[in-house]
Amino acid sequence: MPTDSDVLRLVCDAVTNEDTGERARGTDGVVVLNRSRMMAEYMRLEEIKYEQIKETLRDALSESGDHSITVVDVCENDIHVWQLPRREAVQYAVDK
Repeated sequence: MPTDSDVLRLVCDAVTNEDTGERARGTDGVVVLNRSRMMAEYMRLEEIKYEQIKETLRDALSESGDHSITVVDVCENDIHVWQLPRREAVQYAVDK
C-alpha cells in the first residue's frame, strides 16, 4: 500500500514533468493516479476516459482555480476525486 508521501511524490511529479505536465500541456487538466500500479499521469480533461465524471472534474477545476491540483484517484473499481493544495505541491518541489 502506498504511503501518503508516495502519493504526494507521484502527483507532484506528474504535474511538474517538463514534457507531459501542466506547464507543457495546459492548466485544464487533472492528475490521474493509479495506486495499484503506483503511476500518475497529468491528463487534459478532454483525454479523460471516464465520461461519467467529466462534469464533476470540470466543476472542480473551475472552483479551485489555481489554488489546487485536482486528482482522479483510481482504486481498483472505485474512482475518488480529491484536491491537493497547490502550496503543498510547490513545497514538495522545493524540498525535493
